Amino acid sequence: MTEKFENYGNILNRYENKAEKLREAHSDLYAKYKTLSDRVTVFTIILSALITFLSLTDLSKILNPLNLNDYTNKISPYFSLLLALFGFTIFVTTLSNYIFGWQDKYLKHESGVRLLTNYITNVKDLADSLDKESLIEAEIGRKIEEINEKYLSICEILPLIPDQEFLDSKQRYLIKRKISEELEKDPCTDTDIKEYLKKCKKNRKMQN
Repeated sequence: MTEKFENYGNILNRYENKAEKLREAHSDLYAKYKTLSDRVTVFTIILSALITFLSLTDLSKILNPLNLNDYTNKISPYFSLLLALFGFTIFVTTLSNYIFGWQDKYLKHESGVRLLTNYITNVKDLADSLDKESLIEAEIGRKIEEINEKYLSICEILPLIPDQEFLDSKQRYLIKRKISEELEKDPCTDTDIKEYLKKCKKNRKMQN
């Protein structure tokens, strides 16, 4: 590859790295918000099923195995109160999902991951063309400008990422790459990201 093509390759690598770090951040937030939304959904379904079961079942049949039939009249008001509390809990849980917008957030971050994945694929395809030197210089310059404009347009429509969330994701991304490199040399390398981060922090303290 000629020096000019090498410079173009370096530019594309920078765009690819930026997009990969951004994709990692959106992927982490997608997983975070989807987990929260799924937990609310599962909790609501289980609690709704329990309320339905208790509502359709005669209280005496529930108390009979416990030998508490004699207390049916005393327990009945509390049983009704319990069902009401379960219903209110479902309302609060559903409302919290709506207020915090976990489902909406994870869908937006999922869309961001898809956009960035397509973008990274396009960058890699262009980089492959550089390796083959099948493009003329003017065409390369135009395509790189398109890559830049597309990156900016994607960033404009992506949901915002809190600074700390982005830094944490960037850290995990860099650790993943480092583990991946070490894994190529030694298949027995520990791939636990959290443990790797603990070792890094411990080594830094020892150096200081």
